[in-house]
Amino acid sequence: MRLIVTVKPESSGLLEMLDEQSIAIDYCPQDICASWAFIRNIDQEYVEYRLLEGVQHLNPLKDSWGPGKPIRLFLYQVHYLIDDDAIALVASLNEPSEFSQCLPPEVLDAWKKSMAKRKSEEKIPGDKYPEKPGLLPIEAKSLRDLLPKARYMKFLPQDQKAKEQAIQRSIDSSEMGPSRDGAYAVSLGLDVAGQEVAVIAWEPESDLPGYPELRECLSKSLPSAFKRPRHSSVAPPILLDTDSSATLSNADLSPADNILDQDEFISASDYRLSDNSETAARVRALIQQGGFEALGWYQGFHSWGERHWGIYLHADRIYDFACALHKDLSQTGNPNPALGIFLAAGLVYQHERFHARVEAAATWIETLRRKPLYRPYHKNVYQRVESSADWREEALANWTAIDWMRRRLPDWHKQGLARNPDDIEQVVAAWLDLSPAGYRDWRKGQEQQTWRTLASELVTAKQGGGVRGRALPVEALLRGPLPFDWRSGDIPTRFIGSSLVSDIFFSSPSRREAIKVLALYEYQVDTKRGKGSHEFWEGKDGRGFPLPMRDPLSIKVFSNLLDHFGLTKKEYVNKIRPRL
Repeated sequence: MRLIVTVKPESSGLLEMLDEQSIAIDYCPQDICASWAFIRNIDQEYVEYRLLEGVQHLNPLKDSWGPGKPIRLFLYQVHYLIDDDAIALVASLNEPSEFSQCLPPEVLDAWKKSMAKRKSEEKIPGDKYPEKPGLLPIEAKSLRDLLPKARYMKFLPQDQKAKEQAIQRSIDSSEMGPSRDGAYAVSLGLDVAGQEVAVIAWEPESDLPGYPELRECLSKSLPSAFKRPRHSSVAPPILLDTDSSATLSNADLSPADNILDQDEFISASDYRLSDNSETAARVRALIQQGGFEALGWYQGFHSWGERHWGIYLHADRIYDFACALHKDLSQTGNPNPALGIFLAAGLVYQHERFHARVEAAATWIETLRRKPLYRPYHKNVYQRVESSADWREEALANWTAIDWMRRRLPDWHKQGLARNPDDIEQVVAAWLDLSPAGYRDWRKGQEQQTWRTLASELVTAKQGGGVRGRALPVEALLRGPLPFDWRSGDIPTRFIGSSLVSDIFFSSPSRREAIKVLALYEYQVDTKRGKGSHEFWEGKDGRGFPLPMRDPLSIKVFSNLLDHFGLTKKEYVNKIRPRL
């Protein structure tokens, strides 16, 4: 059971605990807690005192806590409770798999910016402050804006069904607004009085509707826009014999996650990539045959079901591409293997992300006009111009990929991670030029008319688009801000197969792999427990783990699996995966 403690944002000791992400609690019997606080002249709102009150109710403490034997509480989650103007700390005696999970990236980014500003203004040497994620330079009031929002519930019913209904009523009555993606996370624990309480967290919608809501709205209001039934398969455009047995794993290549962060570049610099000429020849032949769709592809949700739509990336083929790029880049004075790895993955991902952007734009227009567009466009335009110079969607997808690289080259150059930016662009351009017609016409992306024509084709579902031979001025649908909240994280992204590249960008494994992990720890299926959506696996020590039927595992389930076995993600990739 976890401990849930609420404190004011200005409480003494709060920022220090967030900085350490854990705290040592000295032994103190419950009946003298108040006296202890009085003797030490500590405000009873002090974080350590609040935790001391609550930790008395956690079991098992027994022999682990006593005079001269402090215990350590680990921070799992931090939320801002809007209704109470308080901070909720969710803590446990068990160490989490990864400390960084309890704080959102925005908090860590704010800390880095704040620390950089202080160093600059005060002219303090670089080693004055520790180079670990922390929050000390952030003022308490800013936590209200930075932390994820949540509601706090007490007086929970004992009956499980009644408890779920009470939580639903709390969500319905909240002024936070509905969840952006329809997901609500509920954490149960004990408060300082030993009573069960709940923290209900979700990301409310912004001023713009979220893409998940837009997709759901379209499915309900315009079912004719979708294939019936939608596909429930994984269908690579170019299928090789090795693909049939390949497993799936979730990938994390969102630009919002800083996939080209300097620290990641430095750590990846030690990777060794093959310089085998056969590797380069193999990937060259694939790109000549099918462009970047030979390395990855996009399955739109208009035709594929919820569990199968999204971006798919061939792990082994992108590794081959990384090796080939690294070999070419080394000859231009850019020997860092990380550059080849991140460029290979990033270019293919950005290409497929553009296809997702096209479907997102069509979804918006379909919702407004209440008329199917995306599938008619695909049939009347995309498929008809395939492998011709008029295959504009593929041309602009490649343009978007290389433009993504261009916008980052100056920063990479300043960081010393990429030398000779002009040579890098020439290497990448040469690879794009190997592609079939349409793909290799990517330079048309510098012409406004190309964007205008493709956008017109999309909204009219006719080749050439426009009215009376003139394209419509709607190109902002494809290159400007969308009129709804569309994020890279809204698009499921998966690796098919495995390689060094999928290990680097790995976020959660396939269900088949999770079964191997449970078997490695000598867990077995308990056929008498579980239900249709889950299997229950039990270990020799009596502990159990519910494994969903969903494939691949969600990031949350994978995090629970790591916690269950006391692993970090790095330990899993480096120590567990090789043994499976």
